[in-house]
Amino acid sequence: MDNNFELRRLIQDELEKCGVVVPVEEKFDYSGFDKPELIRQFIKLCNGNWRYTIYVRKYGKRYDDEQYFDLLFVVNDFGHPICIPVPIARKLFKEEIGSAFCLDIIKGCTYELIYKYYYTAQDLPF
Repeated sequence: MDNNFELRRLIQDELEKCGVVVPVEEKFDYSGFDKPELIRQFIKLCNGNWRYTIYVRKYGKRYDDEQYFDLLFVVNDFGHPICIPVPIARKLFKEEIGSAFCLDIIKGCTYELIYKYYYTAQDLPF
């Protein structure tokens, strides 16, 4: 974490002590991520809690990571999927991600069938 984020976090904590509501998406450090605006939107939609997402299980492994291809996903106001890969979610939330703690689990093939348009248009939501 950079010093700017730490300073922001201290200021946010003090504001909250005074009764000021700080948006949940402002409480995360997005430095080092390729698509910070997408991740910020994801955080806002799940209210800063990965347990309020749907876990997409895509079987396969890379770098000895059984969850490498798995996703966490939410849907925005327009019905568009917003998702992030589980390895990125681990880094963002600074904890292990367990599929059993999410709202639901769906198979990767089901997710891909539902959102086939995004895959064929190569407009992937992550």
